[in-house]
Amino acid sequence: MAKHVKTTSTHVDTGSIRYMNGSCLNRPLDLPTGKRPVVIIFAVLALIIGIYLSVTLVDSLVNGKSKEISSVEQIISQPVTQNIPALTSFMPLDDTTIDADLQTYGSILDIESITHAKDTTIDSIKLSSQMPLTDAITLYTKGLTNISSTDAARFLNGSWRLVVARNGAVDMKLKYADFNSNTADTAISTAMQSQGFTAAEVTSSGTDSSNNTYKTGTTIVDDETYTWQIYVCPLSDIYKVDGFPDTAQYVGIHLT
Repeated sequence: MAKHVKTTSTHVDTGSIRYMNGSCLNRPLDLPTGKRPVVIIFAVLALIIGIYLSVTLVDSLVNGKSKEISSVEQIISQPVTQNIPALTSFMPLDDTTIDADLQTYGSILDIESITHAKDTTIDSIKLSSQMPLTDAITLYTKGLTNISSTDAARFLNGSWRLVVARNGAVDMKLKYADFNSNTADTAISTAMQSQGFTAAEVTSSGTDSSNNTYKTGTTIVDDETYTWQIYVCPLSDIYKVDGFPDTAQYVGIHLT
């Protein structure tokens, strides 16, 4: 006896067994003619966007570092006025007078107000003319090793840091990056000249236990005798920043 087959839009009923109606799968898959241009436009746009993103990513991976190094080289090649002060001129002054005097050198970032260190009375950075104070605060808070090489170059080129401590005696330190002196000896000679120190004042020189190249001496200003030390090391030993030249030096001037 033939089985009765009942068909609906969703299933086929053959009595005790029900099957899904697959007739819809036999419909043609072609898009309606009116919708084809729209789909083609979206496909072309997706292809263009994909190509652009791929090219941008490849360029960033392949050329990103070289572009940043080129940017750093351009920044540090720009002429800047570092205008390093002679520490002997600060030695007789109190902190209030030194702070006032610092303002004449340019824009000053007061590190003391950020760190509130108890072992120093002055900790200030004279900023480069190409570094706005608001940017400097943000970059310093992040840390120079956590920012781009370009920003680190903008921060360091033309700047210097003065630290004063008064623990029974006056202790002053001035630190800066020297991108122009290609050797430690040249950097020391440049620093000595900025301070008015002479070769005749040198009492010792060499390399210390931290591998810094140094010269130590004494100088007399207004009948006061001061002991000075200038120490230099590769800038890369202090700041691990890609793009800085291998010849860049880190200079410290210490006066007591």
